[in-house]
Amino acid sequence: MRIELKRGNDQIVTLPGLRLVSTGQFLNAAVVTATLYDSKGGIVPSVNQVTMEHVPESNGDYLWPIDGHTLMLSPSTQYTLVITAREDEKDFRASYEVTITN
Repeated sequence: MRIELKRGNDQIVTLPGLRLVSTGQFLNAAVVTATLYDSKGGIVPSVNQVTMEHVPESNGDYLWPIDGHTLMLSPSTQYTLVITAREDEKDFRASYEVTITN
């Protein structure tokens, strides 16, 4: 899956329905973080271990509100967003290709 982020704009990245595959149990109390890596594997400092907020009364939905001034990134570079979550002994990790557009 590819995520498109607009350079310099306020926006929200959503992680919908975080749950266990084995039981279908939604993870509503996880600590969820997002880190953005550039094409060389370096961490983008303004997006390092950013906490994603749980949406109250949702089924495992988490949001990352982005302030536009923190996303002044080059649109010619490929990025990877890594989202991790941990609730009790349950771990989640996913990587998404990110395109920055003007």
